[in-house]
Amino acid sequence: AWETEVVEDPRDLEPPYTVLCRTNAGVVDALVSLVPKRAYVYGGVDELIRLLEDAEALRRGEPRPNPHPDLVLLESWDDLMVLAEEVGDPTASVLASLASAYADLASLASYLASVVVPREADAEIVFSTAHKAKGMEWPQVLLWEDFPRVWDPKVRQVILDRYGPSEGRALLWQEENLLYVAATRAMRLLATHLPIPWGREASSQRERGGLESSPRTPKEDLPPLEGPGDPLEAAKRALAGALRHGNLPPDLEEELRRLWGFLDKLARPSSTSD
Repeated sequence: AWETEVVEDPRDLEPPYTVLCRTNAGVVDALVSLVPKRAYVYGGVDELIRLLEDAEALRRGEPRPNPHPDLVLLESWDDLMVLAEEVGDPTASVLASLASAYADLASLASYLASVVVPREADAEIVFSTAHKAKGMEWPQVLLWEDFPRVWDPKVRQVILDRYGPSEGRALLWQEENLLYVAATRAMRLLATHLPIPWGREASSQRERGGLESSPRTPKEDLPPLEGPGDPLEAAKRALAGALRHGNLPPDLEEELRRLWGFLDKLARPSSTSD
């Protein structure tokens, strides 16, 4: 086990570090947002380039002879926008955001090819999805913002209402486990972006002034920083340390408190049945 510190600002990370994303689209978004000079992508960039080219063909209404698996069920750009705006699908949400910023998604492929290096040791930033990161560890990890905020009660309720109790709980369990995998890849420093909400309901509530606050945990009730433990307990202690530090922006403090509560619940045997 190791002690992991949660840093308040992703800019506190100094290269080399690793960015973990929920989706392939999130990897693209992270690459074009962080603009590294040398990047290593687990699994290579061919899959990312195929995703961009298919998304652009979908947007233009052009033939798609080889649809990307993430988009294979979509027949039009309108379908993607419904997934992004009504369902809050992470891949669709990121692609919609990229499409609003870039006139041609396929043109990003040349940028990806220009910054990717063949060896991880030569990169200043490493990029991977949470799925591909299973079993891996890095000293410094940044969680990208395409992870659904599954520890938020409002977001959880949106998922349960939309998919029903059985399918909704299964989806929450899947997302919880992916987030757990990603958060426990960090051995020394863990930084987080505020993640995207899930669906229009959560988004509109955030625009109106933020999601409903959960009960605040008094600083004196947080667990001690000392002592051994598994990576999940280490992550909880790291979050407790960041909260004790104080002077956090209110929205960041609220997100860290929700995340601490989520990890605390995940550590209990009954957590997967929620």
